[in-house]
Parts: sequence; structure tokens; C-alpha cells
Amino acid sequence: MKNGPFIQTIVVLLLASRVFAEPLIDSWHTADSGRYARIWASQDQETDERQKGVRSSLKTWDSADYPGVRVGDQPMPVYAGVQGISYSEDYVYIKSTGLATNTMGPWFLNEAQTTDFPSFPGNSAILYRFPRSSGYPKNYAPATRTPSNVGTCGLFVDGVPLFNTSDTFSYDTSAGGDQEPTNQNRGDGYWNRDAFTNEGVTFDAGNAHQAMEQFHYHASPNALRSTLGDSVDYNPAVVYKGIGKASPYTENFNGKHSPILAWANDGLPMYGPYGYSDPSDATSEVRRMVSGYQKRDGTNGSTNLAATGRTTMPQWVVAQGVRTTRTLSSAFYGPNVSSAFTIGHYMEDYEYKGHLTSDVTNARFAQYSSASLGVFQSRWYFDLNEYNVRFCVTPEFP
Repeated sequence: MKNGPFIQTIVVLLLASRVFAEPLIDSWHTADSGRYARIWASQDQETDERQKGVRSSLKTWDSADYPGVRVGDQPMPVYAGVQGISYSEDYVYIKSTGLATNTMGPWFLNEAQTTDFPSFPGNSAILYRFPRSSGYPKNYAPATRTPSNVGTCGLFVDGVPLFNTSDTFSYDTSAGGDQEPTNQNRGDGYWNRDAFTNEGVTFDAGNAHQAMEQFHYHASPNALRSTLGDSVDYNPAVVYKGIGKASPYTENFNGKHSPILAWANDGLPMYGPYGYSDPSDATSEVRRMVSGYQKRDGTNGSTNLAATGRTTMPQWVVAQGVRTTRTLSSAFYGPNVSSAFTIGHYMEDYEYKGHLTSDVTNARFAQYSSASLGVFQSRWYFDLNEYNVRFCVTPEFP
């Protein structure tokens, strides 16, 4: 996806005014780096360990031992997470296996959890480089933009790759369906699928899965957030049943500012969802950040896709230079809204609130930049701009 919104407003990318320490060096989670990576290859294994006290998770695994799993072998035990941090004057280098420090898996292809996901993760032997000083000024806006990678866009602090919100599928109007950009089945690239909405069923309890053997996150890393104390409780006795169902991880705000969860390729930190209400005051109330995006459902002056069909692009694709116009040729219309193509199926199903007028106040929404604007109210304001960024103070960047 080319510079689209990070729809799952779970992690928040923030710019900060000055560096107090060296978070890019110090924020990596290494406390569990001496543990072997483990998976549950099946739900029976997860149930045995969580509810019967039987250590059934695996330190080695072979996809050939599990019908329906075609890829993914770990013939020798391997350590989990970050295994090395080094730096030069200009760069920080991270060595990682790319495997989480929590027990990973199991993974399924369907909501009923009766069909196994076709791959297991493996040691990715990652060596990653980040610029040590980004030097971006306040309200930085590049003259040109580079599309984010289809694959790794950065690393979470447990050494697991960060993928963007795309699952690489987009709608093919002539074929009347979503197509993956492999072989000759190429989508048109106008209506790009949101990974969490479409692939979330394949995520494990930690919100991760793998592309072939490459383990990664597209959305809120629940297990990592729990480990870091980011307002996610953990109950080791609960077997994961899928999104919105029983889960060992439960959101429970603890009143604390979120920690750094990841670093993007450009050297900017990504935080969890909780930050200071006043972006310039570290003594202000901590609350959940409010996204600058909403669904195109007719509210706040947005296009009602259910009524019009997917015949226009949102304004942000023009503002961010992805397209030159919102207008679409009928050759690139998306599918009508239905149970199979609900609003939110595609990233272009969202509109940036900075381009909209509140139904309640009849005023244009604005990013909340200072307490001088008054008490934060979502009918007037949002926290994160069109790039899901705000310039602010944080515990690491006071």
C-alpha cells in the first residue's frame, strides 16, 4: 500500500523534539533473549499446556509432521528475539531471529479453527539497520514520498518484523474479485485490502502470523504489549479462540504512557495507543490516542460507500500523492458493499478526518496540538495526522 493510513490505530508513530537518552539503542527487549523460540503447532498442544500444565510447546518443528502445513521447519532450537545490538556513528544495527519471545501459534485459515494455516515460522536470521539520527523537524513533510515495503517496514522491539497494513491483495474490477500480486493474478491496485480485516483470522493470540517462514505483525502485538506492561493483561490459562472471542490477552488501561513498541525504517519510534493528552505536557493526563481516520459510511460528510458504491477514492490518496484525482474510471470501480465486502475491507474505505466536517459541530475536524485548544473532545479533534503521527513529548523523548 502506498502511504496509506495505518488503519489499526493500535500503535502510534510519534515525532519528538529532542533525545534524552538513546532509545534506538536502549529500547530493545532483550530480557527474554536467552529463551528458545517455541510454538504450539496445534490447539491441542496449546490446550494441554495452558489448562493441563503439560509442557507441550515445541522448540523444534517440521511442517511435514502436520497435514495441511506445507512450509516451515526449525530442525534445531534457536533463541528468540533480539540477539545483538551494535552501532556506528550513523547507524544502529539489530541482529534477530525474527521469532517472538512469547510462545507463538497455533495458526488457522478459518474462523472455526478447523483448517491449519499452511506454514510455520522459522529463523529469519535478521540483520537490520536504522539511521541513528533522523533529524526530522516539527511538521516535517517530505517533497517526495517512497511507498512502504510490501514486507518489512521496521522491527518491533522483540526483533519481530513490522509489516504494513496491506496483505498485498487488491480488487481486480475486470475479474470481479480480489487478486494477489503473484503470477498473473494482479489486482488493479486501487482498492487495497486491509490485512487485519482480511487476514486476522490467521493470526495467533499475539496477533502475528508468517509469510512462508517470516514471522511478522501487521497490527497490535498483544503478547509483546503485555510483556512490556502496555495495558494488556495476560491469563495463561485461556486458550485463544479468535478475534473477538476468548483470548489470553485483554486490553486493560493501567494509566501509564505506552512504551516504544517498534522502530520504523526511517528511525522513528512507534508507540502503543496511550499517550499524554497534551502533546507538549508530560504532566497531562494519559489517555488513548484518537485516530484521524474513520470509515466512509456517510458520517461527518464522508462518502457513504454503501449508497454510492466504491466509485471514488478518499481525498487522502490525492493529498499523499498516491493518485492525482479522487475520480475513478468505471474500469477501476470497487465491489459494492456487502457481507463479503464490508466497509473496512479495503484501506480506501477510510477517510482522513482532517478532510471532513463534524456532524456535531459543523466545523472541520483538526488535530489536537495543544491544551490551548481547550479540553480534548473527539467531536472537534483527533490526535494523529494523516500519517498517524503527532509531534509530542514522551517518556523517552521529553
